[in-house]
Amino acid sequence: MGGLVSRALPHGALASLSSLSSGSLLAGLRRLPLGLGALMTLLLLGAVGLSQLLQERMARHLVEKVLESQKIKIRDRVTGFDATLRRAETSVSRYANLVSYRTADLAREGGSFEAIAQRDPDGSWRTPRSRFDPLTDANIWVPPSVPLSDTNRRFFQRAYTITRVFGQGAQNEVLENAWMLPLIGGMTAFWPTNPNYLYNASASLDYRATPWVTFTDPKVNPAHEPRWVGPEYDPAARDWSISVVAPFFRDGHWAGSVGHDMRVSRLMGKLIDPQEASQESFSRPLYVATTDGHVLAQR
Repeated sequence: MGGLVSRALPHGALASLSSLSSGSLLAGLRRLPLGLGALMTLLLLGAVGLSQLLQERMARHLVEKVLESQKIKIRDRVTGFDATLRRAETSVSRYANLVSYRTADLAREGGSFEAIAQRDPDGSWRTPRSRFDPLTDANIWVPPSVPLSDTNRRFFQRAYTITRVFGQGAQNEVLENAWMLPLIGGMTAFWPTNPNYLYNASASLDYRATPWVTFTDPKVNPAHEPRWVGPEYDPAARDWSISVVAPFFRDGHWAGSVGHDMRVSRLMGKLIDPQEASQESFSRPLYVATTDGHVLAQR
């Protein structure tokens, strides 16, 4: 009887049988001898049921394999991203050490403050647009509230040069810039992908009470370690960012902060390949969140 069933169900017959209507299938079985027809009915019903069960199990298996594959890819990307963040902490610490200074050293600063900045109609000093190349230059912004003593002029000259040189060497695909915020006010920044950044800074803008500065205060950061800030909205950048910050010092005393930014709008793209994100396996919403549940980015 096993041989009969094998001959009755040649290769591909199961797929054909599963597509038959119940009426035509039963009509064919009625033409068989009674006992054989009953046995074939049981065998075919069992085979069709088994086929559906196998299809369901295989589908579930494939879905699980795809999800596991995507989880592995995302985990690898997160691991690489975490390594990038660790390097950012090392970078911002080096930047802080370079910007830290002794007042006596400023006397050796050559050049002229007016050679790198001009006063705009709003009273702020900025790098002239006419000779600003965002790919190679830092920008400077000194609002009217900052007293431009000779010491402060030399300080901004020095900070501008360090920020320009350091920024060129510290760029990578995630961390977009290098900036300095002194306690006296004002800012220097190297940000090639946002050339209008400090031109958008209003004369009344003051970053000194924001976490970008307060997180470096020795009262809350006595170990002077890099700290992560954000997400915070930057009114001059007109975007949300996550930042790593560190304190710098003047004559051994806290004098302000330096930092690197990563725009939240680009965060998801660094964790998930845009081409893979269009696949069906990513059809549900995806989120990046902090350990306390704060959503940083979503797709």
